[in-house]
Amino acid sequence: MATKKCTNGHHYDAGIYGNTCPFCPEGRTRTSGPTVGIPADEISEETKPINDEPGGNNLGGGRTIIKRKETKIGGEEACLVGILITYNQNPVGDVFRVKEGRTLIGTDVTNDIVISDKAVSSKHLQILYREGDKKFWAIDERSTNGTYVNGHFMGCDQSVELKSGDVIVLGRTKLLFLSVPADF
Repeated sequence: MATKKCTNGHHYDAGIYGNTCPFCPEGRTRTSGPTVGIPADEISEETKPINDEPGGNNLGGGRTIIKRKETKIGGEEACLVGILITYNQNPVGDVFRVKEGRTLIGTDVTNDIVISDKAVSSKHLQILYREGDKKFWAIDERSTNGTYVNGHFMGCDQSVELKSGDVIVLGRTKLLFLSVPADF
């Protein structure tokens, strides 16, 4: 078996597949540098992958594609207040940044966090953090399949206070929420 490694790090049999990696969806191969797994037409100054290191975990192949937009509050960049971790789509894990203010999650490219899961709505969930009360809130955005927090179903437009260590399920994607201490 003649194995070959594609630009996204997948090993495959070149004798069967030639130069086309069977694990990379069409158009989801690395173009160069930090743009692993994101087509060139989706990369702009405003949208960048969270893991900016080449060879990072932003791979295609049906895995969760994570993109970050710089969030501004009052003209200044918002502070990191939490993270979401998932192992569903990528065995080495994917990390999402949650910044103060609101963070929208769904399949639509205009969201702060974009998840490639067909069971997730275009605008599925909002995580809200306000500096004043130092609390996190998960708010279902009228999603089709709803949201589960620690195994409890959240209906449309319902909100639940999030605590560090809570498990959120959107479609087939399971996320672990961790808050970042204020003095970190």
